[in-house]
Amino acid sequence: MKISYVEIAGFRSCRDRLRVDFGTGLTVITGRNGVGKSTIMDAIEFVLTGTISKYKVERAKGGGLADHTWWVGDEPAQEKFVEVGFLDARGQDFNARRTPSGLETGIQNLAELLLNANHDSTLTLTKLCQTMIIRDEQISELSLDLSERDRFRAVLDAISPDTAPDVGAKLDELVKLANSELNEAGEEQERLKSKLASLLDEVANLRGSMPGQEAFLVAQSDRIAAEAEIRALIPPLTFERETALTQLASYFTTARDLRNRFDTQLREFSDRNHLESEIAELNEILIRESGTINRLRTDKLQLTDELKGLSVVSKDYEHLAILLEHGESYGLKDGHCPLCDAARSSEQFLEFISQQKSRVGEVAQVLAKKQSQLSDVETELSVANDRFSETQRKKDQLQDRLKSQNAARAKLENEASALGLAEFANDILGFDERLEQIRKVGSRLRDSQARLSSSQTASRIEGLDIEIGQIRSRIDELAGQIAGKRSILDRAKSLNDLARAFPKEILEEQFETVMPLLKELYRRLRPHTDWREIDYSFGGRVIASLNFRVGEDKNPQFLFSSGQRRATGLAFLLAVHLSRQWATLKTLMLDDPVQHIDDYRALNLVEVLAAIRREKRQVIVAVEDTALADLLARRLRGPQSDSDVMYVIGTGQHGGSVVREARNLPPLNDGVLVPKLAS
Repeated sequence: MKISYVEIAGFRSCRDRLRVDFGTGLTVITGRNGVGKSTIMDAIEFVLTGTISKYKVERAKGGGLADHTWWVGDEPAQEKFVEVGFLDARGQDFNARRTPSGLETGIQNLAELLLNANHDSTLTLTKLCQTMIIRDEQISELSLDLSERDRFRAVLDAISPDTAPDVGAKLDELVKLANSELNEAGEEQERLKSKLASLLDEVANLRGSMPGQEAFLVAQSDRIAAEAEIRALIPPLTFERETALTQLASYFTTARDLRNRFDTQLREFSDRNHLESEIAELNEILIRESGTINRLRTDKLQLTDELKGLSVVSKDYEHLAILLEHGESYGLKDGHCPLCDAARSSEQFLEFISQQKSRVGEVAQVLAKKQSQLSDVETELSVANDRFSETQRKKDQLQDRLKSQNAARAKLENEASALGLAEFANDILGFDERLEQIRKVGSRLRDSQARLSSSQTASRIEGLDIEIGQIRSRIDELAGQIAGKRSILDRAKSLNDLARAFPKEILEEQFETVMPLLKELYRRLRPHTDWREIDYSFGGRVIASLNFRVGEDKNPQFLFSSGQRRATGLAFLLAVHLSRQWATLKTLMLDDPVQHIDDYRALNLVEVLAAIRREKRQVIVAVEDTALADLLARRLRGPQSDSDVMYVIGTGQHGGSVVREARNLPPLNDGVLVPKLAS
């Protein structure tokens, strides 16, 4: 999303209608002080927010901001409005219009259009403008002159406004929830223990009244032992006594099928080492071929650079060759050379012409030789790239085969783990032994259940035993849950204490996205000749702060001159702007950013803006210096796919701002040097 135009009437310094159509890439606005360059920037912010943030005092003697927002000149304005157009990546137009009555027409919810909807609702258009518009009077105020805590908050807002949620409150809720769940589990465990004691008394009474108690106890003991063995042999099996034999039969069938698939897969897995060896060999070949490609690329770059230099020299020699031809054709005039007017004899003149032609020919030969060498290197590089691609394709095929084998193996291992047979993944004999054990125990269980089923009392006891087993299992499960919940509660309390003591530690890692960018921009702008690097640190135990330092822990806020502080501030504000991930509006606006900055650092700023411009961002910059405006227009021009424009602003008949000149800037050419041989 970019800004396509702004149209102003009766606003600030504009009495009559003034329209500026911005380039999708670069827009340079120039003009002397007081002609209305800042009014264009103010108009965009006013449409978005309904105010102008650079004025901190809303009320004052003679009227506040509201009294001076619209035209106050002697000749009244016929219209009063500000309208801004927007253009999205699909080429769709939007516009918003604000009058003294408020947002009158256009988009009703600008925030949804210009801000990323995936971020927190605390994002506002005011924050967008604060990080999009860099004004002369705010460069120091919003960077070095901020307190350490406000500076920390400014960077945090630019990265993401909801980076620091109320962790303490959330952890308090977690502690309360863990306490509640722990108490509920404890109460349920005590209730089940009481019920278990009652059921055990009932079972004891029933067994005492049964005839043939000894035979019953033997069968019951055998059944209990078999069940215990099954649980030990098959831990994942959800054991239900009524359907135990059916469950065992199904389990046995599934396990036997898995065993057969393991046996087949182990035989197919025999070529794994061969595949890994082939992949390793191809890796070595790729490393060698990559080295060859890098060497050829280096040779190509070197030859290309040499050809560029020779092309410039060759151009000069082409002109020289033409002069020599004209001079030779013209001949001596009154004993003087027609090229330099020096007194020459015919022999001297012909010798001079011959020498110069020889020099031209030598340069042409060197240029042709370098071009031939470059062609050979490019051919060799193409062949090397083809070899590399073919080797990479073979390696990818082998890796796909190995990956497929590994996936099949992992699937079987997961199935074995679900059946409690993971330990036999590579032991078919052990697998068979475990299946035989399960079969024998199942046979014993079948026999014991048949003997017990004839007794009605035994059936009742069996039902009670099932319920007792379930209660015991639930009590054991609750014991594990209680231990786990107690551990969770302890960790939550520990985290809660840590979060309350050191909340800033949760936030500091977020700054690693913007601080390296600040350091790089500082190096490029070169605010100070002695301290060419800037560093940062965090302070504050509960409320975090961001501190800048240069040299041996020196504070640039009190050490740098006004111009140096402004250059440092520019680096900070540009880093903040470039770190935003939540803004869909990809526009950077600078209102006279070079005030009190010398020409050297202004040139550095131009280079930084050129780098930002290449990132497909829209750059709108207003400057008073016409020479600097021309430099910006030349240096920040983009390719033909973007449009770049330049405006000269002046004052009209009634003292209002008008466009004196508007011109499209020519795009950069793809190439400007064409090598030619001397004739």
